[in-house]
Order: sequence, then C-alpha cells, then structure tokens
Amino acid sequence: MKKITQQEWEQILSENPTNNELCYLVRYTDKKDEAFNQLLKQNPTNDELCYLVKYTDKKDEAGEQLLKQNPTNNDLRCLIECTDKKDEAFNQLLKQNPTNDDLRYLIEYTDKKDEAFNQLLKQNPTNNDLCYLVAHTDKKDEAFNQLLKQNPTNYDLCYLMVYADKKDEAFNQLLKQNPTNSDLRYLIEYADKKDEAFNQLLKQNPTNSDLLYLIEYTDKKDEAFNQLLKQNPTNDDLCYLMVYTDKKDEAQRLLDSRSQKMIDIIKKR
Repeated sequence: MKKITQQEWEQILSENPTNNELCYLVRYTDKKDEAFNQLLKQNPTNDELCYLVKYTDKKDEAGEQLLKQNPTNNDLRCLIECTDKKDEAFNQLLKQNPTNDDLRYLIEYTDKKDEAFNQLLKQNPTNNDLCYLVAHTDKKDEAFNQLLKQNPTNYDLCYLMVYADKKDEAFNQLLKQNPTNSDLRYLIEYADKKDEAFNQLLKQNPTNSDLLYLIEYTDKKDEAFNQLLKQNPTNDDLCYLMVYTDKKDEAQRLLDSRSQKMIDIIKKR
C-alpha cells in the first residue's frame, strides 16, 4: 500500500487527475476514500466501476453507484459474482432480458443457480445451452431431462458421453437415434462406452475405412483387424496398416500371400 501525504494529494487534485489515475489511487494507495469520492464527481464509466468492484475494497460503494448508471448485463454479472449486491443485480438482470449466455454464466459461477436455471427454461434454451449445463454445472439432471424433450442430435449425445456423467442415459438415447458409423468411431476413441460402441458398429456394416481408423487410433485394434480380414481388405488397406499401425507384420504376411498367389498364376500361363 503506497502512502500519500495530504500535500501530495492536494497536488494531485490540482493536476486534474483522470478517472484512470483515480482508479489506480483507489487500488494501490491509502487515499482510497478521497480518490473514490473524487471519482464519483467525475462521472466514472461503468467499466471503471466494474474495475473497482473486481480489484479494490470499494466493491460495495462502486457497486451501488453502478446500479444507478444503467448497468449492462455484463456489468450486472460482475456485481452478482463479486459483491453483496447479488439480489438487486439479479433482479435488475431479469428486467433487462438476459441472454442464455448470461444465465449459463450465473448457473456455473454464482449462487443464483436455481433462479437463473428457471429463467433459462423460460427462454427456450438451445441444445448447446443444455449440453453445457449437463457437463459443467450441478443442474445436470434437470438440464438432461430438458434436453431429451428437445430432440438432442447425435452430436449432442456424443458430447455428453465424453464430457458429462450422463454416459449411460446418453448412449441409450443415441442407440434409439440410429448413430452413424462416424458417431460410433468418435465414442470408441474418446468415451467410456468403447465396447458397446464397437459392438454397435459391427452391427452396422463398418467400412474398411472405419476399421482402419479404429486400428490406428483406438485400443480396439485386434477386434477391428479381425473384422477387416473378414471384409477382404484391399492392397491399399494393407499398405496403410503397414505404414501407420502396429499391425505391420500381419498386414505384410497377408499382402505377401496375395503376391505369391499372383506369381503362381503367372507361372501357370
């Protein structure tokens, strides 16, 4: 904390300090009260008041002034997060048509979770809003139930299976929605439902490309390779395995056997 004498303070005032300079004095010197009072006389901006709310012990006074100055939604979020003006700021925010993003922020970072969530439900939350809430807040159950009512996409459900603890419910819903091979590949690589997703993929006639992907990027290498062998992999498929996967030896043997067969054919001409 920097000390400022009364004589120095009077000199500062005579030099017509800017709002930015006064904010500095409030934050870093022992002339907080004097600097703040001077700032109020100089019509501080909302941004300046938010700065004081976040970084000084003049939170309450700055917050009270901010509420008088037509605060934006972002200003009100600042007050809800950082001051004791939570109720006043939240009530004001509700009057100002908060965006879904405003409400998501409040649900995740403040103790106004219940009120913000109830408001969000009234505002037609998008699937993306709800997926975010399921993954990152303690409103998981309510958000997931609402999501199911809104016809979640396969992408929504895959997201939940990777980032949320609604894996079982999301996977069961996904199976009802005819997941694509791409959806299942994603789950095999990133989610905890590898076995279930792989078994489902096998039922859906995976392409050779699907299986090559699994062999290269997942721990289902052996199962995918065995399935690939049943599907008559092309020579290009086998060359790919030799270059990019640890199935080099098996692919090489199969490729060699094909070459040997061709030689036998040529010898018989």
